[in-house]
Formats: sequence, structure tokens, C-alpha cells
Amino acid sequence: MQVDPSVLADLVQFLHVCADQSHHEKEEQCCCLGLRISECLALKWSDVDWINGKLTVERGIVCQQVDDVKTTESRKSLAISPELLEAVKAWKQAAQFSFLEDWIFASPVQLGRLPWSYDQVWRTYQKAAGKAGVGWRTRLWGYALVEYAQ
Repeated sequence: MQVDPSVLADLVQFLHVCADQSHHEKEEQCCCLGLRISECLALKWSDVDWINGKLTVERGIVCQQVDDVKTTESRKSLAISPELLEAVKAWKQAAQFSFLEDWIFASPVQLGRLPWSYDQVWRTYQKAAGKAGVGWRTRLWGYALVEYAQ
């Protein structure tokens, strides 16, 4: 599959806008791994295999309700690039909630009992995409990065 250069350019522009925001790690993980927002928010530190550089996706969260992933194909173990693994490690070291069973993107408002709100993240993404002048298409960006890396 040929990667459309405009897709990668849009991704770079989106991430550039997001980098100016605090807590931009969600955007990086969703885009770089092609995760749905619900899958990214439902990640726990225990889902990261630090030794083998893998991330296990096995749950989603919408309206603060934890459930199964949307499709059976979504339940998977993903290889994480060393660079992204380092970014996740840095996020863990800075995170207020960093025990194994804590959410990677634990909400400080919820005292870590739940991750950030799906709706709040969605609005943030829409705003960043608008500011970047690009359409919101994280899954497409994730697939493009996978193809580009091969």
C-alpha cells in the first residue's frame, strides 16, 4: 500500500499543535499506534510489556464505562517502537498515578479512579485538528505510520 504523503503531513501538523498542549502523550499513542480513543484511554500500566516492547489492548472505555474492545480484531498485542516506549516511560515517571493497575491516562479530577473523559479528549482532538487545519483521522494516521515504517 502506498502512503499518501498528505496523510503524514497532516499527522505531523496535528502532533505539532498537540505538543504545545500539556498531556499530549494521548495523542501520540493514539496516532502512532492507530488506537481508538476508547482503547487508548483504557490502557493501564500493566498493559505495557517494558522488556519486550509490547502493548496489550484488551479493553475500551466510553462514557466512563469500561468494556471490551469494539471488535475482536482490536484485541491485540502491539509492538512499540523504542522511541515511543521511551516516551511512555517518561510519562510514567511524571504521572501522578503510576502503579501497575492505574490507568496510563488517569484523570486527576477523578483521583485516578477513572481515565480522562472520552468526550473531553474528543473535543481536545477536534480543537487541535481545527487549529492545525487538518481533518481528524487518527486511525488513518496510525495505519499510514505502520505502512510508512515497513
